[in-house]
Amino acid sequence: MHVTEFTFLGNGCVIAERQMAGKIKLVTDCKGRVLGVDIVRAYAGELILQWQTLVGKKKKILAMISAIAPIRLIKNV
Repeated sequence: MHVTEFTFLGNGCVIAERQMAGKIKLVTDCKGRVLGVDIVRAYAGELILQWQTLVGKKKKILAMISAIAPIRLIKNV
């Protein structure tokens, strides 16, 4: 089992909005399947759906590379 943590410091949208606080903790098995994800930041609910799908379908982390995330429009509502 592998536990990896990522910050949002390299994300352009996060930098532009000045909301760089937060992190993602990712737990994978030795074959790269996602076992669990923890996201702490503003609007984390918008990010968790894709990860939840990977966990539920026992997909590998490489499946996230091909995922296309929609642009967040919450401020336009």
